[in-house]
Amino acid sequence: MNDRVMKRAIIYAWVVLFVSLILNLLGILDFTISVENERFVMICEFIDSHMWLKMVVACIINLFSSYFVLATLNDEKLLTKKQCLVYIPLLILKSIICWYNSIIAFIIDLVILLVITTIFNRKITRNIICVLIIIALQVLLMLIRNLLFGNFDDNNALISIIMQIDYVIMVFLMYSYNLLIKYKKEERRSN
Repeated sequence: MNDRVMKRAIIYAWVVLFVSLILNLLGILDFTISVENERFVMICEFIDSHMWLKMVVACIINLFSSYFVLATLNDEKLLTKKQCLVYIPLLILKSIICWYNSIIAFIIDLVILLVITTIFNRKITRNIICVLIIIALQVLLMLIRNLLFGNFDDNNALISIIMQIDYVIMVFLMYSYNLLIKYKKEERRSN
């Protein structure tokens, strides 16, 4: 895939998010979730009835999306074993703490994203810019869904899974674009 296609995909995704935000602010777009797949709903209801399973699913989603964020921040295609040994326990700890205290979980997230990645890659400015982009993306997605001000009345697995899909797609686009830039730099060096 060439860099123009990847740049366009990222631009289109951000444009769709901003148009959705504008439509939402004007009252034209109302974000609602409606799932008619009975099996999916049944699985989500099963997850909701078992707190430990709900925590495991949330942790897996967190590990999956965080992997791409951390690989992007570290400017790596794959995280090293050493990085995984540091990040994975911290992410699991953050996932557990998140159920009890979201402020402490957010602080752990910032430590992981800014302090520990800077220890590995020595690029504090790049890390700060990436973290600000991620925070902007999360705020934008929450604004679109009218969730910014703690409107989390419906806290179930179905909602959580669906809410993460667009975030994971955007993070994966950022990761893919970062890889594309890295390969282009390596090509230039080899020529």
